[in-house]
Amino acid sequence: RRLARDTKLRGTSVAENLGRWPKILENEGKYIRPMRARADLDINLMTEKELSRLEEFYAEILAEAWAKNGEDPALGATLAAMIKASLKADR
Repeated sequence: RRLARDTKLRGTSVAENLGRWPKILENEGKYIRPMRARADLDINLMTEKELSRLEEFYAEILAEAWAKNGEDPALGATLAAMIKASLKADR
C-alpha cells in the first residue's frame, strides 16, 4: 500500500520509497509492535485478496516506474526482500 500511495499520490520514486523500508520496519518494531498488547483494538486492514496479489500488484508498480524513470531492475530483489520481511513481521 505504501509503495502505491507514495508513488502515485506523493510523487516519491520507487528507489526512494524502498530505501525508506529498513527504517520503517525498525520503527514499527520499536514503537508500534510493543504497544499492540496495550491497545483496546487491533485492526488489520490487509485482506486475503490483497495478500494473494502482492507480488503481481507491486510488479505492475515497478514496471511502470522502471519504464518511466529508467530505474534499476535490481530494485525488484530489494522489493521482494522488503515484502518478505513485512509479511514475516505480521505473523
